[in-house]
Amino acid sequence: WAGIDYTGAVTVDLQTGALGGGLESQRGRIDPVAMHFGTDRLKGVFDASAVLGGTVGAPLLEIHARGSGGAQVVEGPLVSLGVFELRGRIDGGGIVLDRLTANGQNGALAVAGSMRWDGAVALTVNGGGLDVSAVAEDIAGLGFLKASVSGTRDALVADGRLEVYGFEALGRKVPQVVADWSADKERLTFD
Repeated sequence: WAGIDYTGAVTVDLQTGALGGGLESQRGRIDPVAMHFGTDRLKGVFDASAVLGGTVGAPLLEIHARGSGGAQVVEGPLVSLGVFELRGRIDGGGIVLDRLTANGQNGALAVAGSMRWDGAVALTVNGGGLDVSAVAEDIAGLGFLKASVSGTRDALVADGRLEVYGFEALGRKVPQVVADWSADKERLTFD
């Protein structure tokens, strides 16, 4: 799947249709998985394991993955997200992220929610200790983020709150910046 090599075993009870088994992947690349979900802005590697259950008619895959990676937040260099850990599941409705955490030199992020096969997205994102200079070299400060992402993969909308302490830009220093924000495909608005 998505160009990633897996090893494992699967059993099928031909009378009940029950599924069982497990899969493993080591040193898989994040890029092809991200492309499967419509983004080319994530890079990195991961190790993953999954336990297969459910039935032939309603399979369930419980997933655990660890790795390291980065994201292209804006046009420019890749921002290191550090190491990440993911726990979630794939079922007939889509992907559910119980927990996706990333910790590194540029701060920490936590994501939870779902991405459904019909395209619906419902995610919450929390970030802390974020080095805002990692996004753009001409600014500095320590950021904290809370966001909700919803809509569909083709028409995402997001809103939340951003706090930056020790903000510096254009030779000016501001001790604290706090703003509610919203974004869609066309614009980013701060209140």
